[in-house]
Amino acid sequence: MRLKWISDITLYHSGFSPDIEHDSDGEHPPYPPVDVVITDNELHIWVDLPGVQNEDISLYIQGGLLVIEGVKQSHYPQGQRRIFHRVERQHTPFRRTLRLHSPVNENAIFSKLDNGVLHIVIKT
Repeated sequence: MRLKWISDITLYHSGFSPDIEHDSDGEHPPYPPVDVVITDNELHIWVDLPGVQNEDISLYIQGGLLVIEGVKQSHYPQGQRRIFHRVERQHTPFRRTLRLHSPVNENAIFSKLDNGVLHIVIKT
């Protein structure tokens, strides 16, 4: 997974607020879904990303936002005629942002993708 840092970020103070920006039309829940748990000294975020590979995810902080973005690749057979009877799975780029109000040390952010769930830990 690529971990990118923006040099001119502004991180804010005290606390964490939930998702403030997402690509949603208001009728559908934001994608990908997240769970957020705050402990005394850590912020844990779990993100459901089934079928997404490490190399297709970017995680970075920009302007006080934790940004999780990537793409779920399609794996259809190539080089032969294909007739699609049904396509329900998404194979599109995704982006989810969460506002961070606490100062964050970029060296104190850890992430691991396991069985389609991205677990992000931010030490506060």
